[in-house]
Amino acid sequence: MFVTFNKSSSGGKEIKLPFYLFKSQLDQAIWRLNQLKFPKPDDNYGRNQLNFTKEWLEREESIHQLFTQYKEIVRSNIDDTERSVKKLKEQDESMIR
Repeated sequence: MFVTFNKSSSGGKEIKLPFYLFKSQLDQAIWRLNQLKFPKPDDNYGRNQLNFTKEWLEREESIHQLFTQYKEIVRSNIDDTERSVKKLKEQDESMIR
């Protein structure tokens, strides 16, 4: 990412994170996450009652649920990260005033 570490005037380390660059990276992650697609199989099997077909459809449903959960977790992590960085930015701005 775009983080730099510098010595501050007080002798400690100062971390710089350009918010606009960070935000653009988060936006790109959200866009890519939204591009992930995993369609469910069509339900056009008619009266086919083969055990294999039943098991395949159950497995496909399980995979689809896991995929959906994965996307929700990633989106939650992105949202948490964005809130944390915004909070850091607000704290930095309040210290400058």
